[in-house]
Amino acid sequence: MLFNIQKSLEFKGKVIIDFLDKKLKGDNKMKLQIVKEEDFEIAMNMINVAKQHLKEQGIDQWQNGYPDEACIHNDIINKRGYFLSDENQELGYLCIDFDGEPAYEKLDGKWLSDGKYVVVHRLALS
Repeated sequence: MLFNIQKSLEFKGKVIIDFLDKKLKGDNKMKLQIVKEEDFEIAMNMINVAKQHLKEQGIDQWQNGYPDEACIHNDIINKRGYFLSDENQELGYLCIDFDGEPAYEKLDGKWLSDGKYVVVHRLALS
């Protein structure tokens, strides 16, 4: 399933955001594509390259095992794992989660709205 970023992203029947018309180079338009199980290795490689880059920059984020293979596999089988791609290749991986974030239930503070929200996790661009 492909989503042109010029259109509203729809998932589980919910329109969540209108993307701006962006171009990578020339006339190639970016798209979000749900990751298929057979593309797990591509997604995991993107995560591992991002982990290595963070390590080389002296950043400790993602250096304790997270996100691991089980996490990315879970994203994919639950249809939350997406590739950002142009017409020729996958450019990045991200998780788009419409089911909320349990950690946000115990925030010290208050949301500006009680409405539903979308969470983006595990964003890695190549």
